Amino acid sequence: MSQDREFMSGVVKNLPEVDDELKLYWIANPAKLQASLSVLARFPTPEWKVWKTIRKGTLKNQDNMSKEFQEQGCQVSEWANDMMSKPGFSFSLTDEDVDLVKVSTCELGFIRGATRKQIYERALQFGLELCVPDDGPELRKQYKDQPLNEWLLIGMKPILHSGGDLCVFLVGRDSHGLWLGSDDDGPGCVWRADSVWVFRLPRKCQKPSGS
Repeated sequence: MSQDREFMSGVVKNLPEVDDELKLYWIANPAKLQASLSVLARFPTPEWKVWKTIRKGTLKNQDNMSKEFQEQGCQVSEWANDMMSKPGFSFSLTDEDVDLVKVSTCELGFIRGATRKQIYERALQFGLELCVPDDGPELRKQYKDQPLNEWLLIGMKPILHSGGDLCVFLVGRDSHGLWLGSDDDGPGCVWRADSVWVFRLPRKCQKPSGS
């Protein structure tokens, strides 16, 4: 019995966030719970594939970035510009290639949304790494063929902007063109299940090509 209790404790601890309504539904429908657990059983060891590789060090400073973006027709929001003036932001001084993964909050196991802290903890648990702040501007520069109405949150340590809010970069495209923006992470903020994040993928965690 002690092994059963230990097993159940481990299962519950590692389940995605589940509210009371869903718990009651599973109690009344054990077959649905079984189906959900069979999916979750495959979840702890996802095989990540590189979504995009970016080159770091192509943007040297804000003036250089502004010139590059202007030539490409990229727009930068007021708060994104403000974030880049804060101590938590700097441009990389070295040239290197960085592999990125694109993943939704739901794909990380949070079917009803989650806080940034929960999302980051799950991403790290699955072998991903946080982006550094200038990954956002570099991705914006190098992602010229971004689909219309796609908005990607950069999974980075948030920066406190002049308005007093913690923010992460947002890379998107709307009918007005390509954007480098920001999104607030206020107290109690829960990101929707369909919100999409970008994280770094260490090369040791990559699925071998052709497998």
